[in-house]
Amino acid sequence: MKHDLYRFIWFGCISVCIPIVLIGGVQYQLSMRSAVNEATQIADSSLSLAKDRLERIFGGIELSSLQLSANPLINSTFFDGDPNEKILAHLEILKLLQVAKGSNDFIDDIILYNDASEDILNNEHGYVLKKMYKLRPVLDQLMQSEPLDQCLNIKQPLMTDTLACVRFLPPSSVHKARGLLVVKLRQDLIEKYLEGPAVYNAKQSMLVLDSSHHVLSAIGSHFQGASAILNEASVKSIIRSELSHGSFFMEDASGEQFFYSFRKTELGRIYISKIAKADIYEHISWIRWAIALTILLFINIGIALSIYTSLKAYRPIRQLVSLGEKLNKDADLALRSSGDISFIQDCWLYLNEQTQKLNAYMRRWEPTIKESYYRQLLELRPPDHGAPDLKELAAIAGGEPRVYAVLVAKLENMHRETRFQRDDGPILSFIVKNVIGEMMQKAGQPEGEVILDRSGLGTAVLTFPQDMAAEEIRERLARFAADLVGAFHNYLKLNVSIGVGGVYRSVTEVSVSYKDALEALQQRLFKDQRQVFFAEELESPRKHASFYYPFLIEEALIELLESRNIAEAETQLKEYIAAVKTSESPATISQCYVLLLSSITKSLIRKGYAGIFDHHFVQALQEKKTSLEIFDWFVQSIFPYYDKAEKNENTNQLVVKVCRYINEHVHEDISLIQCAELVHISPSHLSKLFRKETGMHFLDYVLDRKLKEAQYLLANTGLTVSEIAQKIGYSERSLIRIFQKYIHMTPSQFRLSHTSD
Repeated sequence: MKHDLYRFIWFGCISVCIPIVLIGGVQYQLSMRSAVNEATQIADSSLSLAKDRLERIFGGIELSSLQLSANPLINSTFFDGDPNEKILAHLEILKLLQVAKGSNDFIDDIILYNDASEDILNNEHGYVLKKMYKLRPVLDQLMQSEPLDQCLNIKQPLMTDTLACVRFLPPSSVHKARGLLVVKLRQDLIEKYLEGPAVYNAKQSMLVLDSSHHVLSAIGSHFQGASAILNEASVKSIIRSELSHGSFFMEDASGEQFFYSFRKTELGRIYISKIAKADIYEHISWIRWAIALTILLFINIGIALSIYTSLKAYRPIRQLVSLGEKLNKDADLALRSSGDISFIQDCWLYLNEQTQKLNAYMRRWEPTIKESYYRQLLELRPPDHGAPDLKELAAIAGGEPRVYAVLVAKLENMHRETRFQRDDGPILSFIVKNVIGEMMQKAGQPEGEVILDRSGLGTAVLTFPQDMAAEEIRERLARFAADLVGAFHNYLKLNVSIGVGGVYRSVTEVSVSYKDALEALQQRLFKDQRQVFFAEELESPRKHASFYYPFLIEEALIELLESRNIAEAETQLKEYIAAVKTSESPATISQCYVLLLSSITKSLIRKGYAGIFDHHFVQALQEKKTSLEIFDWFVQSIFPYYDKAEKNENTNQLVVKVCRYINEHVHEDISLIQCAELVHISPSHLSKLFRKETGMHFLDYVLDRKLKEAQYLLANTGLTVSEIAQKIGYSERSLIRIFQKYIHMTPSQFRLSHTSD
């Protein structure tokens, strides 16, 4: 009967599964075909979006160049203007160029070239003669070639693959010279803007050709090299095509299938998208899994229905199963006959299942118990109430006498790591623990337990048999530490330093080995080339007894910083670090860095920067544990304060220079722009500095000086009011109005009152 039941269930399952698989296969083919069509439509729409984006950029650039070329100031002054007036005209033209550049983020530079006078104006250099301009071969090539397209890719040794918009200005009426307006574009920003619409990310490549079929821009891995691109059969086919848009599958030279989409604009530019057919299938691979899971679901349902139907057909077997279930639930098991084989078999299976669950539960919790007690040992805390004492921990750890050594791993130079944030300490500790744990599970590695210790640290308590020789333990520790360093570098691209404590034969001395490992890590301050440090090396003779502080290097470093020679100062700082390393004493090295920080602080105070007292530099310095971290901290956090000190020192000098200029030229017209150009800062910046240092607005100060000069002339000369007004740059009416507003009398009344005195 049992064989008949199995045969019935088997044929029932086969009869259900075969139709489901056939139907699923047909549905899979139809779904894949529909998915490919949908994917190609998405790729085609992304190309249209990219074309619209780039055409808007080119259109805006061409409109800006057209507006500049039509400006009367450029046409009338830059080419035919009076040489004596060209300086002022050049300033106005440069303002126009600056405004045009600032109004469009995609413009890198604007170059205006006069063919007759060979004058050049651009945003980068202002005015420059052609013979002094480094890109003059580019201008000569453009003047001779006269490209048909306004937007083209310029290829010159000094302007390799530079995207620019070129416009020829009409010839001059006097000199018959032609003008050239070149708008250089930011190739990187355009390519980044072009990558935005891509649906398949890096797997989709895009190409842009001008009307002369030259490459304007190419992104993605499928388009490499301008000459190779234009020699592709697919690209040639698109160029020859008379259609304005289209898409097709085609093999390249390697035989791989690609999906091409193209769009042609009215100006002749061509936009081409290229996606590997395999990438499209990979992008929609979820459909395969969805169909496979659906088929498996229906197969399982069919099998369950077949089994259920078979069990319903064989009622006697079902009755026996029901009896067994009832016996297992019966509490009065003593009444059962010991000869009931089915009952014994059911009980044995139940007990075996419960035993496996209990063993799995104990295996899951045993490492947590070990870790908890090891952490108490490291922190020198007594065990919790009711828990085993330290002697019982030895039995938990291994069941037999062992020797112990602690290994501490510390991730290095994480301040340069861009993959993690400053608050990712728990994540880093979890990574360190997992890597150490996986390495310990490999054959030939020490046994032990890994403990989450603190932010960025991973601690492992390693155990060895008591009869193992000390040399072999030392060798296995060194090999395990080296394997850890290699694993972190090869798999995670992270640098790690390993501190290995002493080997002790009592579990109560684990905390001593832990302290040894932390002290061993202090050797990182003077041993940059190593990554594994042993506590036993700390017993070697120290050199700090004969160490001399590098005063000369420190003085040279301070002089370079005060003279703002930062590059040389960084080199000098490296020499200082190398000099203090020779002491081979972490305490001495730390004191030297504190002394250097003190000297730099004194230098900044002498420079007049009092804000240095607002920072906790000593605490920040003590947190740095390697020479590389200390070097980066000094360069990035301390050296920039000399810029602030210099700006604070130079601010008073700038204002004094402007005030002196106003006093010496009080008889002339004085403007804020004129004074700002005198001290080489912006007018708005000068206005803020002037108000901060003098307590007056710039115009109020100029008015005060002119008013005092007028008072002096009225009181000490016989000049008329009109002559005095003209002498200080005012009209007579303006001078009278100013006197009435600020002196509360007319100039004539002021003269009479002064004469009567």
